[in-house]
Amino acid sequence: MDYAAELRRHPPVAGATTDTGLIEFECDLLRGTDDELGIQAYATSSASLESDVLPVLTNALDRLDSLRRMMPEYDADLAIVTLHEGRLGLTFWERTQNNEFIAIFTPDDAAPHGWRYDGLGDLFGG
Repeated sequence: MDYAAELRRHPPVAGATTDTGLIEFECDLLRGTDDELGIQAYATSSASLESDVLPVLTNALDRLDSLRRMMPEYDADLAIVTLHEGRLGLTFWERTQNNEFIAIFTPDDAAPHGWRYDGLGDLFGG
């Protein structure tokens, strides 16, 4: 699935502003299909969203299969990809129970595919 190409078809329209002053961008790729994927990105400005944040997010979407192979195997479906303050979060929903978890990645030029897998955690909590 080429989620990066699909993201490029969505205009970079900033949405709400968070409590911390970041601008939020949200969209659903391939909405209504089995491959639907939520996207969330946060930036300091609309200009930063377009020039800095979305290119990094697009790059991560291009490497999504490689990033998933860096993680342990889980019986879960990828639901949301989030880029927040430079860190990438992949939110999964477990298939067998009502549970979600977030795999955290940090940019790292020395790591495979430019991202280091940091484990499961809270993307927004640091």
